[in-house]
Amino acid sequence: MKVTRKGKYGYLTITGDDGKVFVISDMHLGHANVIKYCSRPFSDVVEMNKTLIANWNAVVGENDIVINIGDFIWRGGIWDKILEKLNGKQILVLGNHDRRSDAEKAEKQTDKLLFVGDMIEIRYNNNRFFVCHYPLANWSASYYDMYHLYGHIHEKSFDVGSPKKYNCCVELNNYTPQLLMDVKERIDEKCRILREEKHQVESVSSSETTIITGKDLAALTSCSLRAAYTIMKEIKDKYHIKKVTHSHVKKYLVIP
Repeated sequence: MKVTRKGKYGYLTITGDDGKVFVISDMHLGHANVIKYCSRPFSDVVEMNKTLIANWNAVVGENDIVINIGDFIWRGGIWDKILEKLNGKQILVLGNHDRRSDAEKAEKQTDKLLFVGDMIEIRYNNNRFFVCHYPLANWSASYYDMYHLYGHIHEKSFDVGSPKKYNCCVELNNYTPQLLMDVKERIDEKCRILREEKHQVESVSSSETTIITGKDLAALTSCSLRAAYTIMKEIKDKYHIKKVTHSHVKKYLVIP
């Protein structure tokens, strides 16, 4: 597998068929408190580190590449030891808990890190991925053909904006790196389901498609105007729409 960069600040391209490409985020190796914060199923940090490394090596081979979306190693001084234990090579997008100086030092001392940076577009197998540690509502070409891979929020969900994104945190991915093309298929399936739901909503009778305002919703639900506008925003975010109709309200509030 080969990784090349377009110019000094351009996108990365992964080519070759002698390996696989995986993705993972928020391993937090060496971070004891994350076990409690995120209810991880480990007795202590030693067990967590051993399990995460074992899971990684069970699927990643020496010729493979892992897109690591940050919050990788909790503290300095163990980067070289951790990298030596992990199969394959990495494209590392830094998280808020990654110390840049440690990552850049490791990048110079080993060939295990192919890229260290804050965010990057990656092209692989005729697909485009915008990789950032933080979840984004929209990104470059988000309404076209570019997917978004992120971490940071652990087991939580983020359904704002374009649905063409995936939470790569270990808590939601069996604490194991996932094949990039499997993740792409999961995103495609999610988008297909959302399109079907949207089509069903748009196929209701004309009486159900009457556009309503916040005042209409307040009167319909007997709630305050402020609450009505909050509900309107939630409906728009959930169904990815700009205007709310009676059918959206009925579907969202489960009104018979």
